[in-house]
Amino acid sequence: MKSLQKVPVIVLILGSRVGCCLLFFFYLLCSPSEAAVSQLNPQPIGSACSSSDSIDWSDHEGTSAALAQIYGRESFDQLEASLQCLSSAGKQFASGRPGPSAIYAFYKLILPGPGADPVEGSRIEKWAKAFPKSSQVHFARARFAYAMAWNRRGGTFANEVKEESWKEFREGLRQAEEILHHAPEELHNTPIYYHLLLAIAQDSNRPFETRLAIFQAGVSRWPEYYGLYENMLKRFVPKWGGSWAIVDQSIRTWASQRVTDEGASLYSRLYARVLLDGAKVEETMIQWPTMKASLEDLVKRYPDSYNWSLAASSACLFGDRALFQLSMEKLSPNRVQASAWFRGTAPDICIQRFR
Repeated sequence: MKSLQKVPVIVLILGSRVGCCLLFFFYLLCSPSEAAVSQLNPQPIGSACSSSDSIDWSDHEGTSAALAQIYGRESFDQLEASLQCLSSAGKQFASGRPGPSAIYAFYKLILPGPGADPVEGSRIEKWAKAFPKSSQVHFARARFAYAMAWNRRGGTFANEVKEESWKEFREGLRQAEEILHHAPEELHNTPIYYHLLLAIAQDSNRPFETRLAIFQAGVSRWPEYYGLYENMLKRFVPKWGGSWAIVDQSIRTWASQRVTDEGASLYSRLYARVLLDGAKVEETMIQWPTMKASLEDLVKRYPDSYNWSLAASSACLFGDRALFQLSMEKLSPNRVQASAWFRGTAPDICIQRFR
């Protein structure tokens, strides 16, 4: 892979809570490298991945949940086959998300941080015994170490965490990173490797340049793997010392770099994640005309239930009756995706709002 180039876009001075100023150097990635070209325009997941008739492989969330059930049954042969299928280059869900995205979501389901059950360590070792050469086992071990680190820290505010818990947290993150670095080369050549590595770097408060290097290395090879953009955005919000200007410039720049393959759709994907993560729309720099055009392109390219749910929720949030009604017409009651609805925009609430 050719060397990556950093492009300076913004230099901002941000005030801290104690009134001090810090210099925040913000860079955005270049266009995807030649290494990524062969991985663009993937085909939808179909019969090649239907190793189980009980799994709807066109449903990203359903697939992740099904993988968790397979893992829970300890059907490791079926799990390995499914993960291998989803790891294959060119696999894509109806929502537009690539196959590896469902793999990462699966690991978050079985090993949430915090909240993971320590007993999962024993189950992972059963998996390792059944498939000693599996690269996914190495990832599971790394994700388990990451989740255990978060268990030690807990989900409380930073100023409520005891110093001993901080030490255990940092040590757990270090262990997770070590497992990743010593994993087989096969795992290093996957987007989920970079996704977890970036999450560890973010949680470890590594220098921005370090986190950026991981991010760029990942998106230069897998520009269609949205999880990397979404994770990077988490630390660009004001809560973590960033600003809404940084968030907006990042989203607009990344969306423009993907316009050939994604049209206008990436803008709404990424801003939706910012809102789903808890941001208040009035705080952000979202422009509804731009958001609406992006959503319309998103459902045109990937007209699945999740994206139509996202369009309906956004329309409700911004008071666009026409788009809301159109989106709801495209959704059958049993296909409304609750995870795509922003706080305060449940279907029944929005229907009442537009009466």
